[in-house]
Amino acid sequence: MNRVFENLKNVIPYPYFDSKGQAYDGCLKLIPSQCKKCKYSCYSKNLITSKISNCPKGFNIYYLDLIEKIIVFGIVIKEYQQKLPRKKKKQFDESIIELKEIENWEKKINNLINSIIDYKDRKVKDNYDLLHDIVPTISLILRSVESLINKSQGVTFEEKVENSEYNLKTLYHSIDLLDNRLKIMPLISNPESAKFGQVTKCSPYKIFDKVCRLFRETANRKNVRLNLHSDKYITFEPHVYDSFMTLPFLLIENSIKYSVKDGTVDIYLKQSKDSVKIYVTSFGPIVKEENKLRIFDKGFKDPNAQKFSSKGAGIGLYLADIVAKAHNFEIEYRTKGKIAIENGIEIAENEFSIELNK
Repeated sequence: MNRVFENLKNVIPYPYFDSKGQAYDGCLKLIPSQCKKCKYSCYSKNLITSKISNCPKGFNIYYLDLIEKIIVFGIVIKEYQQKLPRKKKKQFDESIIELKEIENWEKKINNLINSIIDYKDRKVKDNYDLLHDIVPTISLILRSVESLINKSQGVTFEEKVENSEYNLKTLYHSIDLLDNRLKIMPLISNPESAKFGQVTKCSPYKIFDKVCRLFRETANRKNVRLNLHSDKYITFEPHVYDSFMTLPFLLIENSIKYSVKDGTVDIYLKQSKDSVKIYVTSFGPIVKEENKLRIFDKGFKDPNAQKFSSKGAGIGLYLADIVAKAHNFEIEYRTKGKIAIENGIEIAENEFSIELNK
């Protein structure tokens, strides 16, 4: 979707600023020389205070309500002109634009964007609907592998898994990983499914421990260490929907994907009287300050993440946010420590945290 929107920018008729404040010519109207001479002070001085604003040079500034923050500048909108000397007014009369003209263009582009999103969502739903018949087969294979693992030594099933022959253990974790990934699919086509099923008690530590085991091989292939910590024995057991399992799955997968090689993904659980706080930290590309509110938007990837990895469609954190909201809590993100630059990418420690309450 980001690529589509980048292409749509090419048909903006008027000069504009993108979300980073970079100025571009419109496809019909070029940036006025006056704007170049003043070095775009209208943007740097935050003169854009409403849908239609004025700049000291006599131009209007118009805020386009699209997916991304787009500011049209260097135009003169009829009936919104400032009072200017007659000589200067005559100079501007040639470039006067009707407000209706901009609004119509804005409306048509938004309709086009919504049509593209609707088409994409339908295609995604159609493709994932095909997976419904695969899920029972995967579950059958998983149960068969579990029966083989039960023949291994150990008191608990987890011990039997660890004591199993390497290929059998790898096969089990691979199938279990696939099974959990398929369970995420209904959220894509129907976000309301995050509240489906009965509400039951869960052990946060056990769930995060299981997910860590699932991703151990994936992390090893990237030379990433995956560590689970708790300051004391976690006894807190919140009531959750069936979808809760997908939250640690998505957060840990995201942290491994965007962790530098030979890095570490640390999960910390800290229990208080009536809650448990969980932190998932890794070292990798940070989210730029202006994008921190957008990282849970469907299809969004911060430029640092795009440069770091071409994989991923900006769906993981979007789905994690859906599950969090279904359970009435928020996922918080912050950058910790000093920011370094590697290959043009801003790198630092990233932390995602959630708090589970009774």
